[in-house]
Amino acid sequence: MAKTWKREVAFLILVYLGWLGYVDKLEILKIMIWPGMLFVGAAFSMAWAGGQGEKILTAKYTVSADGVQQSSGESVGFQRPSV
Repeated sequence: MAKTWKREVAFLILVYLGWLGYVDKLEILKIMIWPGMLFVGAAFSMAWAGGQGEKILTAKYTVSADGVQQSSGESVGFQRPSV
């Protein structure tokens, strides 16, 4: 699989946006913040979802009173908040 460099580019965008704020270039920052943060969020969330995708797509879940569990009975880590 080829390296896409999306997380590295996202980190550089964060550094650039921080630098714009540091040197008081607020007019440019107002323009660049939305597309920059959308790319950063997408890049990091795709990396997270890519690692979890196979588990999420292939698991069979059942709902019980104490939270969501796999059909094999193993907990997947999600628990409903107690009321």
